[in-house]
Amino acid sequence: MERRLIPYGYRMENGVLWSDPIESEVIRRIFRMRLNGWGVRTIGKQLYQEKLPFFSDDSEKAMKKVSAILYKEIYRGQKDYPAIVSAKDFEAVQALKTPLPCVRTRQQAVRQAPPAAPATEWSLRLDENVQRLETAVLEQLQNTSADISTVRLMILQLAAEKYRCITAKENTP
Repeated sequence: MERRLIPYGYRMENGVLWSDPIESEVIRRIFRMRLNGWGVRTIGKQLYQEKLPFFSDDSEKAMKKVSAILYKEIYRGQKDYPAIVSAKDFEAVQALKTPLPCVRTRQQAVRQAPPAAPATEWSLRLDENVQRLETAVLEQLQNTSADISTVRLMILQLAAEKYRCITAKENTP
């Protein structure tokens, strides 16, 4: 499929954007369908089944194209783009948009944030055991005949020893 430089529903003539009469009617139809209760997926499948040129390559892509059209503000007339749908219809479709259940607004996230924990100061004091393990790991890594499973185990042991050396000291305000 060819890539469009001008959004669906528009054409350019002599440097001026015009609404394409055939594509514009399809866009108005998409908005009417959505306002009549059709889901985005159902609209996309319908246009795909009708083999409309812009929507005929793939059913899933048709649904995504319908979604993009329904939420692209240029269709209500913005910048140099003439309006294809009324602002009233555009806003009515936006009101139908259902937020994803996992998406929270920043305000909700701040309101639901747990209280801040007291500031903690961390320190790392490596002991002789850590230094010995580091040296052994480095030697094994330089050894081309070393067993990879043994090296991995040594690295995990080193990480555990370093973790053990971390201490926390709470700062109380």
